[in-house]
Amino acid sequence: MMRLPTVRLRHHGDLVALIDGDVLVSTAVGPRGQLLTLWSDEPGREALTSYEIQQPTTVIARVVEFWPAPALTVSFAELRLAFPTVQPLPDDRTLIVGARTGGVEHNAAVYDGSGELVMTGPLGDGIEYVRTTAAGDIWVGYFDEGVYGNDPLGGYGLVRFSKELEPSWRYTAPGGIGPIDDCYALNVTDHEVWTCYYNSFPVVRIQDGHATGWNSGRPAHALIAYGDSIALVRGYGVEHDWGAVGTLAGDRLVIEREFRLTLPDGSELPEEARIFGHGSELHAITDTAWLKVGLGDLHA
Repeated sequence: MMRLPTVRLRHHGDLVALIDGDVLVSTAVGPRGQLLTLWSDEPGREALTSYEIQQPTTVIARVVEFWPAPALTVSFAELRLAFPTVQPLPDDRTLIVGARTGGVEHNAAVYDGSGELVMTGPLGDGIEYVRTTAAGDIWVGYFDEGVYGNDPLGGYGLVRFSKELEPSWRYTAPGGIGPIDDCYALNVTDHEVWTCYYNSFPVVRIQDGHATGWNSGRPAHALIAYGDSIALVRGYGVEHDWGAVGTLAGDRLVIEREFRLTLPDGSELPEEARIFGHGSELHAITDTAWLKVGLGDLHA
């Protein structure tokens, strides 16, 4: 088997708790490319990552934004969402979405800048990704249990919601491309959205509500793009550090180079590291560090 060349991620920031005793609950990338993190104490993290979160409980949680230095954004006196993801909304509001509903219909909550609850709403069960834009559009990608569950929203695989938590667009696969069975990768910017999904793994670009697809046949849990240049990252199983760059040509993605991602010191990227694509930048989050690499570096 051919040994692939390696690409070293660059250190961009350290993940540090601003309050003693806080532990990291979840991470996500925001619409400006900032890192959004949710923190609580150890019992709070256990509650927020439990399917029993809807039982009476009080979890104190905090959102810390890294850019790259950390800054406390907002604190919540009570949070009851299972497997939560954080995203910003206009007017200094914060969106928290639970990946699993646990039998409770409203799994999205919007808070104001003081941490007071403003509204709640249903975004569907089985959520893999939540990403917002500067204008307040909310893009939600669903994994297979959401797509084939009992909630009709998840059946589309990818849905855009308004900042009022109302569905405003539902995905329909372009001609020659199959529907979404499981949203593996989602890259959202203010101008376009990219996705790669199971089971045929096309690369799909969405602009002004119109979807265009290219066949790739390569599974990827993250992708980054600039124009017709694409990078796919993280395949199946042992391919957690795999990546490939290519060009959109005709009706398919032509792979030009494959590689392996490593930590900045050249050591192996941990399998549990989270990978996000935002525009043309790839973000990797470990337990202690925020790492990045650009599409141009992957072509080099």
